[in-house]
Amino acid sequence: LESIRESKCLQLGGTEKEIRFCEKEDIEWIPETLPHHPNALRVRASDKNGNLLHEQTYYSVGGGFVVSQDEVLAGELNTSSS
Repeated sequence: LESIRESKCLQLGGTEKEIRFCEKEDIEWIPETLPHHPNALRVRASDKNGNLLHEQTYYSVGGGFVVSQDEVLAGELNTSSS
């Protein structure tokens, strides 16, 4: 993490491609409870003009397990009792 903070670059998916990344500017913490489970993380990727490129929500459901919202909506996991 320290090298990312210093270089302000993030390498994409193990490729040679890097993007500009500044933790203080590019991570926005929003105190919000998401549906399905209280321990959730929503990741959004936008271009330099602020246009949304991709969005995914993940839920930490205990025991070290993380599931995507797609998995929850497909009925692959019942998070209502977690």
